[in-house]
Amino acid sequence: MIHLICTLEPARIPFLPQFVEHYLLLGVDRFHMTLQVEPDMAPVSRELAFHAATASLVPYGLQLTGLLKRPFNSYNLRQHHDSIQVKECKPTDWILWADIDEFHVYPGDFRSLLRLAESMQVDYFRGFLVDRVADDGRLKAFDASQPIWTQYPRRIELAPELAPSTARKVPCARGDIELNPGNHFPRTDRALRFYSEPVEVHHFKWDQTVVGRLSRRLMPDFRAQCPWWTESKSVIDFIKANGGLVKENGNQVTTPADEFLA
Repeated sequence: MIHLICTLEPARIPFLPQFVEHYLLLGVDRFHMTLQVEPDMAPVSRELAFHAATASLVPYGLQLTGLLKRPFNSYNLRQHHDSIQVKECKPTDWILWADIDEFHVYPGDFRSLLRLAESMQVDYFRGFLVDRVADDGRLKAFDASQPIWTQYPRRIELAPELAPSTARKVPCARGDIELNPGNHFPRTDRALRFYSEPVEVHHFKWDQTVVGRLSRRLMPDFRAQCPWWTESKSVIDFIKANGGLVKENGNQVTTPADEFLA
């Protein structure tokens, strides 16, 4: 059984159809999708968001797992996801760990890869973030009617001063492997085996909504709990100063992702 566990913000509801279609093609059997809302969100707005998310899933025969009325941060999501994992997943199952803006690209047919991993007694796959932006590096508004790959075709490597935290991810793991907040590393002291070839985790974070979403991390309650708020501030300051993520003559690495433009 292949599970996918994901919690999304209301601002990311338009991503749902392409996200679900991407992972259905990989072969996901069960989707555990939760809508997160801030505790102080107006009831009317909360209801509208819930219905919008529900409507987006209906064409795929899916339903929301539930509504999470807690502040959006890695600790709250980890606790929520742990509870889903314990309740719904068996040790022999596989779990895809993907944020709503993360699209995994595996080396080869995914189900065949899992069979190979099982024969090798692999516990998890390692991956790395591939940040994606619009052609000009600006913060383009997402258009749900157009393929996400063609809207954000440039791959960039964020400068270290903007993203000092790890770009490593655990995109897929056995059902009994617990992860740390953010899905960066396994949360265990026991020896684990990982698949040698890394997975590309394409990261479509950098759209027109990003400054508003990251600004939430500058609030006192988030800053008190999550020390990486300083990274968000650096990114916001850079975007405001440069109008996007790529300087005209900066040293950030950019290459076209031609393999997804067909």
